[in-house]
Amino acid sequence: MMKRIHPTALIASIALTFSAAASGQTVYVVDDDGGAGVDFTSIQAAVDASVAGDRIDVRNGSYGPVTVDVGVTIMAEGDRALILGLTIANVPPGEVLALTDFDYIRDLRLRDNQGAVILDSVPVVYGNLWIERSTDVRIAKIQRASLLLAIDSFVQTTDCYFQSGVYAGRSSFTASDCTLKGQWGGIGQVTGIGMCDTPPGGPGVVVADHSHVRLLRTRVSGGLGASPCFGGPSGPTGIAIEVDPTSRVDRCKVLHFHDPVQYPGSDAIIVNPGGSYNVIDDLPSMELLGAAAIGQVAEFRCLAEAGSSARVFLGRRVAMTSVLPSLPLLHTAERGASIGAMPPSESRLLPFTIPALTRGTMIHAQMSRTLSGGQTELSNSVTLIVR
Repeated sequence: MMKRIHPTALIASIALTFSAAASGQTVYVVDDDGGAGVDFTSIQAAVDASVAGDRIDVRNGSYGPVTVDVGVTIMAEGDRALILGLTIANVPPGEVLALTDFDYIRDLRLRDNQGAVILDSVPVVYGNLWIERSTDVRIAKIQRASLLLAIDSFVQTTDCYFQSGVYAGRSSFTASDCTLKGQWGGIGQVTGIGMCDTPPGGPGVVVADHSHVRLLRTRVSGGLGASPCFGGPSGPTGIAIEVDPTSRVDRCKVLHFHDPVQYPGSDAIIVNPGGSYNVIDDLPSMELLGAAAIGQVAEFRCLAEAGSSARVFLGRRVAMTSVLPSLPLLHTAERGASIGAMPPSESRLLPFTIPALTRGTMIHAQMSRTLSGGQTELSNSVTLIVR
């Protein structure tokens, strides 16, 4: 049985649990300008020299294309590190590939990964984000990306913005505190005298082919239709969500990006016969707020129904253990504590100071909430990567 300790003691215990540096870890430094202390001038060369558990620190510069097939941690330094073409493929089971703090990534593709992939704090992903046949993908703090396409994959996103929607096929997809907006229809095209083609906007979320989607405190809207050519009407607004006959959506406190009065149809939901769309007001979710550097203060923000009983779990190794019908436990829960009944605001902050841990150390957190009737649900998982 997991020991019950006060949340303050739980956070303080992180230093003891995670203080040991990775045994045998090699740290490589990459700078495309070369110079003292630099091991490689390309990320690909560093990846090729690495084994699972190594860390690659990347200084400002433009890199790529890069293909990564090993569980390493790749961390950008500074604020102008770019990757022009990144493929993450065939990460073996039991390994974790983590990538953080790059300012810009173009053409990002994930495929055939049996290990875990963690993408954190990448402001811009240019183009679509393709995820295929990947068993555990965790994405946080992508400020702008186009379409996210998940096929035969388990994907969770936290605090992300996808401006061309999400398509889930044969996948489990969870969005927590995200914005999912359908693709804009574009600029109307003249097709003849006085004639203009104004395509509709795209859907915010398409759920297809035996997929299960959870939308937690997330804004979802269809995209705006194409602009008119001659001052006429714009194209129709896209729908918010479409669920096919084989699939399921569970939603909790979903809002809309566009005003449905001003843009009719942007909040429309189509559930085809056989599909399932469930409105649930009390699903839990977590966010990581604040800095991630040693000595600075960060916060776990826990959200759940007022009055429900909540617990927080911490672990250092990713896992996927089905303990409930909802989301699985997504790490090895090595520390845990009750945080009591959730307040009327339905939000509780757990502040803590980042302890003196090795750069690149990962701490995974997840919460559970239990209602008075005994129903328990697990939240999304968030990952603190020490800078």
